[in-house]
Amino acid sequence: MAVDTKNWLFGKKVLLSPRWIERVSWRDAKVFVDLPREKIKDSPGYDPNAPVNCEIEVRLYDYYGRPKYWDSPRP
Repeated sequence: MAVDTKNWLFGKKVLLSPRWIERVSWRDAKVFVDLPREKIKDSPGYDPNAPVNCEIEVRLYDYYGRPKYWDSPRP
């Protein structure tokens, strides 16, 4: 999920996994995730003109310290 932080940071675009979404408030147009604002602020930037590849995904999951979905056992 691409996030534009211009409303509360310096206009940086960052990526978050949709798996990390806790809830969505459609009325308030907000998405809630279980990540501190500072962690998102300091996350690697995202270039919307560049394709998201495996290297970017690995860097993203490593930065946030989250388990990689491709390492999880499938049901």
